[in-house]
Amino acid sequence: MHFGNLPEQFYDLDLFKFIKNAGHKVHKAFVVQDKKTQKNAKYGYAQFLSLDEAKKALAGLNNALIGNTVITVSLQQQAKPNPKANVFVRNLPTKVTQQEIFELYSAYGPVVKSKLECYADNTSRGFAYVQFENEKDATSAIAATNGMEMQGKKLEVFAHEKKKPTASEPASPDVVPDDEKSGHKGTNNIFVQGLPRGTDEDSLKNMFASFGSINSALVQSADSEDPMSNNGFVCFSEAADAAKAMHAMHKRPITQPDGRAVFLLVQPHVAKRENDMTTDKARAPIQQNMKKCFDSNLFVRNIPTDTE
Repeated sequence: MHFGNLPEQFYDLDLFKFIKNAGHKVHKAFVVQDKKTQKNAKYGYAQFLSLDEAKKALAGLNNALIGNTVITVSLQQQAKPNPKANVFVRNLPTKVTQQEIFELYSAYGPVVKSKLECYADNTSRGFAYVQFENEKDATSAIAATNGMEMQGKKLEVFAHEKKKPTASEPASPDVVPDDEKSGHKGTNNIFVQGLPRGTDEDSLKNMFASFGSINSALVQSADSEDPMSNNGFVCFSEAADAAKAMHAMHKRPITQPDGRAVFLLVQPHVAKRENDMTTDKARAPIQQNMKKCFDSNLFVRNIPTDTE
């Protein structure tokens, strides 16, 4: 399950306790960190003991308040949301809440997620996004609510689609792996977490064989009852094949021996030597400045004691 719009000072244990204190049986929770800044990326994921429990949590925690922040909660699905079922709502009153937006548009069909943009004091910035499951419901919602009056304001509602690149702009790639975001481009290696218990190297190779030629596969652990402790590495011959594998397999549900469905986590793996920041070529700015400072230093000895 995906948790969005989390507070800045909010971490794995905070998310786990928040869900558990609300009365839900959560197996594991983690908050994603930005790889460059190492700060909270304001979203995270939780794994529940059953799909029914996840649905209960969705009903109870979506649009819940943490401090002054209204969070969003949605079931993590393998298929991407339909971009043609995304609705943009503007000219909203300042006192409207995210829950009110969710309830208003849920009348027209299943809503995957709704997000009201707010200022720091939690007052509305006047616009929101609503993601429906299908385009038909989104079209009905636009027709029904465009021009609707809410707290003295007329809503402006229309389909929201991401801007398409122009002829002078390069098209965005289908997937931007995390290694490119963090500055490590073209890695052939991937790290796989959430393997079924008993997975061996041949099974791991077969799992990813359809994406390209594999040089090697290594299962680091596959005997834990906790699926997220079972992991391994796959080395592809080509970086492009590794990127395809990450795009297709990341967050794909895998059935465990006990019948549970666990989402597979597939991330780029960067070898330590590639990530070494102590070399002159990749030295951090502070280290570079220190090196320049020391390079220009002189050492003087045998100074008379009365010298000031």
